[in-house]
Amino acid sequence: MSTRPEIIVVCAGGHGRVVIDVLRRAGETVAALVDADGRLHGKEVDGVKIIGGDEAVFARSPEDVVLVNARGNAPRTGAGGLDGRRRL
Repeated sequence: MSTRPEIIVVCAGGHGRVVIDVLRRAGETVAALVDADGRLHGKEVDGVKIIGGDEAVFARSPEDVVLVNARGNAPRTGAGGLDGRRRL
């Protein structure tokens, strides 16, 4: 019996809240958030715990996780603010 991979949302800002809401409305369960900002680790966003940064993702097997990019735009920066999202 195979289990479904956990959904982890990457970035815990305002766009992360929107992504969590969309996933929930689609019937999905968000297991956790990750964020590069260490000050957020251990906190929650809309009831979803921020479990750490990249290390929390790398500690899991790729088959056990689905990552959802929630990096928002940074207005008035290169390429319409999408540089950070593209790098992620």
